[in-house]
Amino acid sequence: MLKPAYLALSSTLQQNLSLFSRLLIDNAIDDILMHYAANDNRDCFLTIKEADLQPHLDHITDHGNS
Repeated sequence: MLKPAYLALSSTLQQNLSLFSRLLIDNAIDDILMHYAANDNRDCFLTIKEADLQPHLDHITDHGNS
């Protein structure tokens, strides 16, 4: 259903999604994540080099699932 939205997001970060309800937003996120997981290009939303991003990533910790 939202594959066109996923493709639009992966081709340009200037694309805006207008969603009106919490349920619709949750469903859209699930669909986008599903298409992202199926995509071979995991860096499709990354607009800078990973080496430039790494200093910022070093400050991030995930305490949710550990």
